[in-house]
Amino acid sequence: MATNKALRAQLLKRMDEDVALREALADSDIDAETYQQKIEELCAENAVWLEKIISQSGWPGLSQVDYEGAEAAWYIAQNAISMPQFMRGALQLMHQELENDNVPHWQYAYLADAIKFFEGKPQRYGTQFDWNREGAMVPWELAEPEKVNEYRQQAGLNTIEERSREILLDLINSGEEPPENFDKRKKQFQKWQKAVGWVK
Repeated sequence: MATNKALRAQLLKRMDEDVALREALADSDIDAETYQQKIEELCAENAVWLEKIISQSGWPGLSQVDYEGAEAAWYIAQNAISMPQFMRGALQLMHQELENDNVPHWQYAYLADAIKFFEGKPQRYGTQFDWNREGAMVPWELAEPEKVNEYRQQAGLNTIEERSREILLDLINSGEEPPENFDKRKKQFQKWQKAVGWVK
């Protein structure tokens, strides 16, 4: 299949706009709630657009929009966190394309784990990290800790130990600190989970 250059360009444009908005808001003085609202609005807009594309021509995989375009499609799905039904549907489509080698395995792994994280369920590949009560950034609960590195290898990812070190280094470089009130943050997250439909 020939590359759909127009679709590829649209996907990359939307991903770039998302990244630019995050950078601009991070450099502004807005509060965390407003930041999250603006990001979710753009992500939802991109997801609705991608949903229309999918209904017309299926999931934009490697054969259709090449590696960069496929990554942009995954990026849009990965960040549509206020749209559980869309993310779950995207995962099903990506699973089908994964069997046809039309999406990179790592993209499927990240989306699958993100959905589990938002559902409050254990993840398989160990791609999702979060602050714990002790103020450490650690992998979200693992479904099969003894097999996580095997699953990560299948997805083309480094070990969970190597990834943990990368995350720690990123935190040191960014200066990000754990939440001041763990319980308050947890309650806010649980409230959001219910509000958008991740949990009942």
